[in-house]
Amino acid sequence: HVHLEGSRSHEALHGDVEAGADPPLDVSMERLVRTGTLEVHVVGGKKKQPLKATIEVIGPEQKTVTTEPDGTAVLELSPGDYVMNVKADGYLTRQKNLSVEEGAKLLADLELARKAKRKLVIVRRDKIELKRQIHFQSGKAEILPDSFQILDQVIDAIANRGIEKVRIEGHTDSRGSAAFNKRLSQARAEAVRAYLVEKGIAEDRIEAVGYGEERPIAPNLTKRGRAMNRRVEFHILAQ
Repeated sequence: HVHLEGSRSHEALHGDVEAGADPPLDVSMERLVRTGTLEVHVVGGKKKQPLKATIEVIGPEQKTVTTEPDGTAVLELSPGDYVMNVKADGYLTRQKNLSVEEGAKLLADLELARKAKRKLVIVRRDKIELKRQIHFQSGKAEILPDSFQILDQVIDAIANRGIEKVRIEGHTDSRGSAAFNKRLSQARAEAVRAYLVEKGIAEDRIEAVGYGEERPIAPNLTKRGRAMNRRVEFHILAQ
C-alpha cells in the first residue's frame, strides 16, 4: 500500500509496497496560493512630509504594520477584498477599500489631515451629529473649503467607530420652488458623498438622498430658522 499526501507545491511519499502488487495511489493536493503585494505611502501636514503611521488591513487575513521613516510600508496579502485603516498621532484616520489580486502589486498613496483642536462631530447610536453646518456656494452644490475639515472628521469617525453604512441627507429652506430645492438638496448630498468616496470610503457604503424643503427642523419665517433648515445630516444605517 502506498499513500501520497500533498499540500502546496509538494509532499513526501510514504507507505509500504508488497512485492508484485499494484499499489493504489491516494493523492491529495492543495493549490498553492500566490499573494499580492500592497505598497502604502503615507504623508501629512502642509509640507506633506512622510509620516510614521500604523496601517491595519482587515479582510481574508488581518495584518498591522508600521511605516518606515520614508512613510512607506509593504505587505504581502492573500487575494481578496480588504478595508485599510491608516492612523498617525495628531492626524485624522483615513480608510480605504482595496481589492488585492494574486501576483499583482497595488499602490496606495494617502495624505492624512491634522486633527483640529475643536471636535466638530459626535457619534450617536444612529447618527453622526455635526456641530457646524456644511457650507456650499449659494444655490449650488459646490462644497466650500471651510467645510473640508468637518468632512474629514466625519471620515475619521466612520473609520474609528466601525460604521459600515451611512445615508447622507440633504435639506434646504423653503425659498425657491419645491422642485428646485429637491434637486439642489440631492446634488448637495451627492457632492458630500463624492468627497467621502474620493477620500477612500467605498461607494456601496454611502447613500445620498435629497429631501428639499420637506423636513424642516425650524420655522422658515426667520433668517436663523432658514439657516438651520439648510443642512446635511449623516444617518448610521449599519455598524
